[in-house]
Amino acid sequence: MAPACGCTPQTPTALAANVGICAGTPIPNPTFTAFVGANTTVDWYNAATGGMLLQANSLTFTPSSAGTYYIQAKSTAPGCNNQVNPERVPVTLTISPQPVFAVEAKDPACQTSTALNDGGKYG
Repeated sequence: MAPACGCTPQTPTALAANVGICAGTPIPNPTFTAFVGANTTVDWYNAATGGMLLQANSLTFTPSSAGTYYIQAKSTAPGCNNQVNPERVPVTLTISPQPVFAVEAKDPACQTSTALNDGGKYG
């Protein structure tokens, strides 16, 4: 049975399409949240076309690693046979290396038994 007219859902939007965290920081759960119209859910893929279905029928998604993932809207309306919107919307998780800070300790200069470079305490 062919889907009824008007079954193609609107293109989804993402609460945050680009999420960035530092290495060593837990990946937020959920990382991504999709917004869709009534009688619509989304599927999450690893490619803009084809690819692997990573999670079905969920408005939220938490990836296990950095990368670009894709949201595709799917109708849940009766008689629409899960018709999909052909457009997939990309969302990206970036994991950046932790910043490296070089701290150099110098021999403390003293004045009346108080170190002048003691980590910020003066006097």
